[in-house]
Amino acid sequence: MIPTKTRLQYANGYLELGMINEASEEIESIVGEDRMSLAVMSFRMKMYRQAEYWPALEAVSKHIAKMAPRKPDGWINYAHALKEMGKIEDAKEVASKALARHPNTASLWFSLGRCYSLLGETKEASEHVKIESIVGEDRMSLAVMSFRMKMYRQAEYWPALGAVSKHIAKRAPRKPDGWINYAHTLKEMGKIENAKEVASKALKRHPNNASLWFSLGCCCSLLGETKEASDHVKKATQLDKTLQKASVDHPDLDNLWKSIASI
Repeated sequence: MIPTKTRLQYANGYLELGMINEASEEIESIVGEDRMSLAVMSFRMKMYRQAEYWPALEAVSKHIAKMAPRKPDGWINYAHALKEMGKIEDAKEVASKALARHPNTASLWFSLGRCYSLLGETKEASEHVKIESIVGEDRMSLAVMSFRMKMYRQAEYWPALGAVSKHIAKRAPRKPDGWINYAHTLKEMGKIENAKEVASKALKRHPNNASLWFSLGCCCSLLGETKEASDHVKKATQLDKTLQKASVDHPDLDNLWKSIASI
C-alpha cells in the first residue's frame, strides 16, 4: 500500500501540471482515517479551488474552517467559494466572522471589500481596498488600526470591530477609544456581562470618560441592575450633557426607565 504522504506528493505533482483528474485519482486512493486528515482535506481544497469546483470547495473549506479555525486558509476559501456561487451576503458574513480570528489576514479584508463592491456598497469597498493597500509594518500601526476600528463601528461589523478594538485596548490602554469600542461591541453581540467587565476595567484607567460610564449604565440596565444603571447614567450625563438627550429613548435603558416609571 502506498503511504498517504507519498500519495499527496504524487497528487501535488499532477496538480502542478494541471492534471486535475489524475490528482483526484491519487487522493481518492487514500483509505481509512487519513481521508479526513487535515493534510488531505487541505489538498482537496487547493485542488477544488484550482479546478473552480465551487460547491465542492464550499463543503471542504467550511469543514476545514470548523476543524482548524486558527488557520485562515479554510475561511479564505469558504468566503471565496460562496462569493463565486453568488452567495454574496453569506460570503460577507463568513469573511467578517473570520476577521475576528484573523484581523491581519489581507486576503480576508480583500474578500470582504469585494463583497461590498458586488453588493453596491462602494464606499465601504473603497475603504477596504485602500486600507489593504498599506504594506509592511504600517499595516499594524495605531493609525491604521484606529481607522479600521472607526470603519467597522460605522458598518456595524461587530466581530471585526471586537478584534481590532481589543487589540487597540491592549496596545494603547491609556487611550479610551479602544476600550469604548470593545465594550460596545461585546454589548451589541449580546455578551453583556463581558461588556460590563470591560467597561468597569476601563474606568479604572479613565474614570472621567462619559462614554464608558454610559456604556456601563447600559449594561447594568440590560442585566436588570437598575439602581446601578441609574447611578452610572447620572455620572455619564454629569460629565457630558449631550448624553441626557441620548439616554431618553436609548433602547438599552428601557429597564431603567420602566423601573423609574413604576415607582
